[in-house]
Parts: sequence; C-alpha cells; structure tokens
Amino acid sequence: MSIISFRDLKTPADVDLWAARLNREWPERAEVAGHICGLINQLPFSALRVIELCPGHGQLAEALLAAVPGITYTGIDSSELLLQVAGERLSAFEPQVRLIQADLNADGWLAQVSSPVHAVVSMQSLHDLGGEAQVNRIYNLARQLLVPGGLFLNADLITLSGRDLPNNPGRRSISRHLALLRAQDYERVACTLKRGGFGCCVGYKQG
Repeated sequence: MSIISFRDLKTPADVDLWAARLNREWPERAEVAGHICGLINQLPFSALRVIELCPGHGQLAEALLAAVPGITYTGIDSSELLLQVAGERLSAFEPQVRLIQADLNADGWLAQVSSPVHAVVSMQSLHDLGGEAQVNRIYNLARQLLVPGGLFLNADLITLSGRDLPNNPGRRSISRHLALLRAQDYERVACTLKRGGFGCCVGYKQG
C-alpha cells in the first residue's frame, strides 16, 4: 500500500509509513523542529503554554517537550488516529500534554483551549486546511489566543512568489505569508529559517 496523504491513513502502521516518507522526502524537518524549539525557548515567559495546530504523529511535540523546560503542550488535530499515535509517543510527558480532536476550519476548538497561550506553532500542516483564506483565518484566530508578546510560528511548505499551485492552494510564498501576518497586526514579522521546501514565518502579538 502506498501512503500518499494523511487522509489515506487507516492504521498505526500506515502512520509509521507516512511519517517515514515525510522525513525521507523532507530531511530538513529535524532542523526545522530544532529551530522552532530554539525560538520557543527564547520567549520571556515562565511556565510556557504552547499550542500546536495539526501535530500529526507528534514529532515536533516530542522535540518541544524534551527541549523546553516546564512546557504545557496542547495539540489539536482532526484525525483521531493521528492523535492516538501522538498520544502513545508522548506518553512519557503525559502530565504536560493535552490532545484535542477538532476541525481547525470550524470554530468549536477555540473554546477548548486553556489560557494563557504563549505560543501557537505548526509544522508542515496549515497548507492542507484549504486555500489562503483558511490559512489567513488561522493567523487571525491565533493572534486572538496569544498573550501580548506571544509567538505565532508557521513552518510550512512554500512556493515561489507569484506562483500558485492549483492542486495545493494553501501553499503560499514566504513574502505572501509575511504580508498576511502583517495584515493581522503581528509585530516583528519575519522569515527566521528557509530550508529546502520550508519557510518558517513568525509574528508576535502586540505587547
């Protein structure tokens, strides 16, 4: 069986094949995860509360929980199977972990998030929510959730400026992501890392 998309996953074994393919096709994922951990560790807050949107099989979550002292982590994903696999992977950190099954394109998940929120992050995921409108909506909602000075970070697959992908309209250029973040009134908007097909775009809530 060839696992080409997270939507094809039926069993934990499928998830393992899918995760291995992601890391094989995008070997920079490990560096991107380390970069995200570094930015989280620089935040001037104690007892950090971090939300990850679409945590998948838990690779970034595991890195965050191992690297950031005292972190409280919440992962939100629509896939019951992926949350099951992620939960097993993160079992050693269980007191610090909460996993929520929810559709990010709906509104119900907002009420399930505990305050305060110091960072909202995502890796290789938001482009799958739809087109630019769906990505921009998440940028707006994340800003609402964050405390002043809090970090929003989207490390996602990108495309070249001015080039749309009809089969994947959620992939935008770095310049477009930065423009969307500025339009949502984030401060210190920047691309902090570009590796392979990834761009790591960040913004901070006005403090």
